[in-house]
Formats: sequence, structure tokens, C-alpha cells
Amino acid sequence: MPTIHLPPRASLPENVRAPLPALHDFSLTDFSMLCLTRMLASSRRFATWALLPAVALLTGCEQKGPSTPGGSGSPSVTPGAAALAPADPKAAPISPAVAADVAPKADDKPQPKGVSTEAKQVLADWYAAVTAAKSLSADAAAKFVVLKDGSEVQAVSEAYKFALQRPDLWSLKLVKSDEDSSVSLVNDGKQLLTVDAGKKVYTLGLSIPPANWSKSLVLTRALAQQGLPLVADAVGGMSLDALCAKYEFIEYVGLEVTSGGKQHHLRALAEGVHHDFWFDSEKPHALRKAQPNAAEMAAKNGRGSLPPGIQLNLYVTFDGWQYDAPASADAFTITPPTDYDRLENIDDPLAMTLVGKAAPAFEAPLLDGGTFKLADQKGKIVVLDFWATWCPPCVAGLPKLAEMTAKYKADGVVFYPINLQEDPATVKAFLEEKKLELPIVKDEGAIVAKYKVSGVPQTVFIDREGVVQVVHVGIGELEAIPKQLADLVAGKSLAHVKPTAEKK
Repeated sequence: MPTIHLPPRASLPENVRAPLPALHDFSLTDFSMLCLTRMLASSRRFATWALLPAVALLTGCEQKGPSTPGGSGSPSVTPGAAALAPADPKAAPISPAVAADVAPKADDKPQPKGVSTEAKQVLADWYAAVTAAKSLSADAAAKFVVLKDGSEVQAVSEAYKFALQRPDLWSLKLVKSDEDSSVSLVNDGKQLLTVDAGKKVYTLGLSIPPANWSKSLVLTRALAQQGLPLVADAVGGMSLDALCAKYEFIEYVGLEVTSGGKQHHLRALAEGVHHDFWFDSEKPHALRKAQPNAAEMAAKNGRGSLPPGIQLNLYVTFDGWQYDAPASADAFTITPPTDYDRLENIDDPLAMTLVGKAAPAFEAPLLDGGTFKLADQKGKIVVLDFWATWCPPCVAGLPKLAEMTAKYKADGVVFYPINLQEDPATVKAFLEEKKLELPIVKDEGAIVAKYKVSGVPQTVFIDREGVVQVVHVGIGELEAIPKQLADLVAGKSLAHVKPTAEKK
């Protein structure tokens, strides 16, 4: 069962609700499509993710699980950072006068096959320089542009510093960003640090040398969604022939005069998506720009087309390429931020950072009258479940949770479902229909914020000392709950166990 989006705007924190009117010229349907298609701008970039929960529900647009390497899944939805499946921007047409500065448009003419002689020569020169260098560095900038009826209405950009020292040192560090949600990565040969500035979290994992980038879900997704597998394959040491074989064709479009000077323009097709690349005209033909056809990427990920008049453009530019130049002293130094929370996986919901900490105190009214105070439950094992009647996974999971927790009532386990801002009559009618007698806590948004609820259902286990022991987002781990309850009743600590989220 999936995790699904939080409901209407009023349930979201003010910092999420506030930006919604910014593009007031869009209808809500246009705006929802805009946000959904923007997702592929990057795997963890551009904080319009914060707008998705409200927009999606206000417009009634279809919710789909993420399309990521490794399988499909359910959206783990976040009003601040997380995770509807990526969908991609739609490209603007090419204007011959500024061909390298606007989004490419796929032609309807029959597509070529293989790699043209001119294209392969450019790639061979560039590839030889990249693979021979013992160290590489460059400045990278990603830009996302939204147009309505041909006029730019929003532009978001980020700048990064890329550095590599063979065999296994590399980093991609954020320099500046127009948005809060941005990721930096540093690999020191022993471990990989991933920092998400938007969520204020970080992870430490095993070192991933460039040759193994394709084995990392985060890196694979980021590179694919930025249209940069070409760069990853070259830096990772893939042979030129193998690199070319990944594309159905690579053609030489021509030598073009751009804002960056004369550049070779190549166009390629891989898995139904066209990619345009621009390389310096002078050897070693440094890569200057990479631009996927965003409309095709949107279609590939099942997001369909944008409303009439809406166009989106995504591209990545490179500058300051240096070959065999010494890296800065701190380029590959791993220093986890002291004021950030650590997660097992960078894509885990923020609620996972609660595990092992004192449960946030709260007081709220009960549906049938009276008041619930978490502080009054000291000495008991408390199970909180954030839910709503409009949420199918919640509806499926609530009776099961009620049954599981009831078995341990004599052992001090109490179950308090927390309903998200629904009308009391609606909730009572639901409980009567399902023949459930439960002490429902009513929340107007304050508890959701304290418990970092990004999607529902979210279930939290609090031990007798008031410490959060387990967080589940989604109901994909229901089978684990009976044993977890038994362990908590027996006095075992589960906070050291990796927290769980809906599998993707």
C-alpha cells in the first residue's frame, strides 16, 4: 500500500503554504502539472517539491509511485522535500539564432542509427582527455526555466563544484542555490557523505569510486535525471565503444556560435529520450552543456504532456574544466554538519530523525470529548497513527493496527490514532461504518509538524520512557509490527534498528 499526500493547504506548515499563490496567473491544473513535471529537474533539487502535496490534492491530479532505478513504488510524500516520482520538464523549441541556449526539440523526421563519423571524433577527443587525466575539476550549473505562452515566469538555478582525483576521490559540492533543497556529496575513498541542505540531514555510507557510480541508486538517478549519464560513463572509465553503444544514435548537428563561443553540437537518443550536448570547438573539446528533451522524459516517466502554453526547460552547463590540476585542500574532506540529523538513507522521510529521541510533547482534544496529553502516558507504550478517511492505505491499516495493539493492552500498550483535520462528523461516520471504537485525537496541524509527518499513514512507537523507538511511513511493514510490539513490551530497545519507510 502506498503512502499518500497530505490533504489541503491548511494542513501544511506556513512555509509550505505561503509560496502557493506565487504563480497566480496559472490555473490550479496548470500549476499542478508544472510542479509535477518539474520533479525531474534533479533527484534532490529545487524546493518546489514543497508545493506538491497541496497542489496535487487541490487539483485532484493522479498520484503515481516513483519511477526510479531499482523498481516502482509508492510516493513517500513530503511537504518540504520529498518524493513524488520524478517527472520531467517539457522542452522549448529550438530557435536557429540561439540554438545552443534554448531547449532542444526532437524532429519528426526518421532518426539516424549508430554514431556519425564527425560525432565520434568529437567524443573520442573529449573522452581521451577525460580518461587520461589523473584529476579533473569543473564548475557545474543546473538551471530550470518555466515559460507560459513563451514568457519566462520562473527560473531556478544551482551551482556546484565538481572535483575528481583518481582512483576514488571525488566531490560535488553546492556553491549556491536559489532554493533550499540541495545536495552535496563527498567521497574520500573510505566513505561517502551526502548532505541535504533542505532537509538538514546527512548520510554516511560506503565509498563509491567513479567506476561504481552506476551501482548507486542516488547517483544513477541524479545523473540520469540531469541528462548526464554521458559524463558519468566517461569519468567512470567505460570504453568509448561501450559508451556509444548505450545510444541508439549520436549525430553531429553542426558547429554553432553560442554565448560560449564556437561549439560542436551533438544529438543523441537513449531509451526514447533525446539528449543534446555542446563541446568546445578546440581540442580537447570540453563538454560545455548537456540538455535532455524534457517532454520526452516526462512521457517516459508516465507524466503525460503539459497544459497548453506551458513549457519547461532544463539544462546543465560546465565551465572552468581543469585536467591534472591539484585539488583544493578540502575538496575531499568529509565533515558532517554538527547541527544536521543523520539518516540511514538520504531519501528517508524526515520523521526517521525522531528515532532515539524524546517524543515531542503535545496536548490535543479527543473526538469524543476530553483531552489527550502525551505526558500522561509515561510508563505506557504509546502507538500513534497519523491517518485520514480519504487515505486508502490509512483505511486499510487502521483496523489492523487496532487489532495488533489491542492484544497488548494488558501489557500497557495504548493506541491513539491522530486524525488530520477532518470534520468530526466524517470521522464518526467512518468509525461507525467500520465498527471501530478508538480514541481519536484531533489535529489541526501542530502535531503533524512536531512529528515531521510528510505522508500518511505514519505510525510512531513511543516506549515507556517517552523515547521514539520506531517510525513507519506507509503500511508496507505491517508484518513487522507484532514482533516490534512484543520486543517493546519485553523492554527491548529498537531505536538502534534501522527505521523503516515505505519501500520504493
